[in-house]
Order: sequence, then structure tokens, then C-alpha cells
Amino acid sequence: MPRTPNGDRRVIVLFGKDKQNQNTYSRMLNSVAEFYGFTKVSSIPKREKSGRTYYLRGNKGTASIQVPSGAKTPKGHPQLFSIPIPPSATIGKIESFLAKATKNKPDYFITKDGQSFPIGQQIVQAIVP
Repeated sequence: MPRTPNGDRRVIVLFGKDKQNQNTYSRMLNSVAEFYGFTKVSSIPKREKSGRTYYLRGNKGTASIQVPSGAKTPKGHPQLFSIPIPPSATIGKIESFLAKATKNKPDYFITKDGQSFPIGQQIVQAIVP
């Protein structure tokens, strides 16, 4: 696989299932996948459709979430890793994907529009009369 400008490779990680119950994949940096302990797909998955073979390389750059690494930047802000997600991902699917991390489990994630969601906690909305 091609390397990024900083020399890190991208790997394919199983994200979850879509509405048709087929696997969806994310194509993220190898260092991020190893940091969180996601299992990598060893071979490039493919689908047969109308007699043609389509290779599923995973999503990269369509949508992404920011996940804290636990470290701080020199200015004191939390260091965030960017993880690409499939366009069909919902908040619940993202939570279940991040819960699969075997090491350095994150506490929350930030969506593209800046909202943060906790992982593994019940989200309660107050009803204001």
C-alpha cells in the first residue's frame, strides 16, 4: 500500500455491517489502528456484482471522527486522532466500533460538526417544558 507523506501506511479495518448486512471497512493509518488495537484485514475484500469483481478498499476521506489519544499537545489541548468512517455510520455504530478497541479505549469521540458523544454511557436528553 502507498505510504502517507509522514511514512505511515494505511490499513483496512472492519468497521461493521451496513443495512444489507454486508461488511463495511475503514481505511486508517497503521499507527492509529495499532494504538487502539483494531484488528486489521489481511486481504483486500471483494464483492461480486453483475459478473464483475469490486475490491473494497474501505473509506478514506468521506467522513471522519476525532478520537482523543490521551496525550496533550504543547498548548495543553487533547491530542486527537482522525478515523475515517463509512458514510452509512450512525452514532450507535460508531460507538460499537470504538468499543471494539482492545487497548487505549477512548472515552468519547467528536463528530465532523463538533459534537462530542460519550462511549458506553447512556445519553439522556432533558425535556424542558
